[in-house]
Amino acid sequence: LQAETLVTDLEARFAEIRETYPEFDGASLAVGFWFSGTPGVYASQDTRPRLLGEMGFVTPELYDEVAGDSFFLSFSEEELPQFLDVDLVVWLAGSDAGIEEIRNSELRGTLPVAQEGREIFFGELLGGAFSFSSPLSLNFLLDEMVPMLEAAIDGDASTMVPEASGLGPVADA
Repeated sequence: LQAETLVTDLEARFAEIRETYPEFDGASLAVGFWFSGTPGVYASQDTRPRLLGEMGFVTPELYDEVAGDSFFLSFSEEELPQFLDVDLVVWLAGSDAGIEEIRNSELRGTLPVAQEGREIFFGELLGGAFSFSSPLSLNFLLDEMVPMLEAAIDGDASTMVPEASGLGPVADA
């Protein structure tokens, strides 16, 4: 009974988010990572893009086509424009150093999504909450992430994406 209540409460929360933020509906999204100097994104069947799909975001079909049976795809830095022509990128990094590695990519900085402030950076804590996807971690994640999503997708490049309650750097300075 407790498990059913947790699921029902989370489903209601996603429905409330969709209702409150209609701008999320149909917005294209990449959940990206940078591993050992190589960028990549998660395909639509991964839990992270699926979670954002519950809020209305859409993962490009290209990701599934290229990933095939895998839940992710990696590509060269030179291919960033091909794969990150989206409305929003949520970057996952296991550390502040990982976030800096992403931010220090000169090619990433040339992308419209980066220049227009449509990126969110998750370090170890939020990235873990996002990846674990347990009822407790999801509620924590949603509390922190929804204001970031709202700021990043608002269409105003001057809007700063808020940092997560003192949890470390999550927005470009």
